[in-house]
Amino acid sequence: MEFQVTFEIPFADIDQHGVLHHPKYLNYLEQARIKLLENLGLSYQLWIERGYMLPVSELQVRYLAPLKMGHAFCVTIPRLELRARRAIHLFYQGHQVPTNHLVCEAVVKLICVRIQDNRVATIPTAWFERLQSY
Repeated sequence: MEFQVTFEIPFADIDQHGVLHHPKYLNYLEQARIKLLENLGLSYQLWIERGYMLPVSELQVRYLAPLKMGHAFCVTIPRLELRARRAIHLFYQGHQVPTNHLVCEAVVKLICVRIQDNRVATIPTAWFERLQSY
């Protein structure tokens, strides 16, 4: 399975050089992550209601080519890795549409934390299995 979502770059996300401002990429990665979890039936709201959160523990982004206002930008999550039943590592690729030119790559590491005590927690078994099926 490979999840993807496409966005159009608005003027508000453009810097003084006329390209997508580098921190704005993170918003698109986050939106793709939220949509992926929803697609798996594991919305952030569900995590919170059950007493868990998924904060970002580490983030790496490689910027390979600029995007400009009006460009379409497809964010793909070709794979995820589960670590020690406590962490989710998501691997992203961003492509300009329709050229399919690779513009960024990223890895975002999430950690499962219990809201009650702010301690690292084990991902519930049913959710872990759903994530494994990706």
